[in-house]
Amino acid sequence: MRLDRFHPWAEQTLADAKSAAISGMESGVDGLAFGTRIVLANKAQVHIQWVRTAPPSGDASGSAEKIVKGESPTPVDVPDLPPTGPYATADVERHLAALLNNGGNDELAEVRGYSQDSKLGTTQQPFGIRVLCHSGAVVFGLFRHTLGAGQQPTKEGAFKQRETL
Repeated sequence: MRLDRFHPWAEQTLADAKSAAISGMESGVDGLAFGTRIVLANKAQVHIQWVRTAPPSGDASGSAEKIVKGESPTPVDVPDLPPTGPYATADVERHLAALLNNGGNDELAEVRGYSQDSKLGTTQQPFGIRVLCHSGAVVFGLFRHTLGAGQQPTKEGAFKQRETL
């Protein structure tokens, strides 16, 4: 699934979930075509930069996308986030991953948070979302900014993830 279709689908899926933990969302933040700012109920923010790898069979730019469908990911329980924070960033990550997982998209094989799998993430980037597509493409939701209530993103703060929001 290419980003020009995944990105709006992800934002619509998060909006349609009507999670009490999400109070707002904005597309195209931080000057990114595929960026999403999520405002949490406690006014903390997660800015997600969506990036993608091509499927193993290739996916030439300018060519028609080959859509591959299969079974949607098995629905999972959505971890609760209380209406007030602070929130552990890992809990926010799991909440968002579960909402996307449960979106019923038959082009997706699996949605997982980095903190749910020791093979994902790094010591610098412990939080994020990985989406495996049936086509073999992989979409990553990189947590570009994790901001407490009232904080503003800075160039220096990009990809410096906080443990709590």
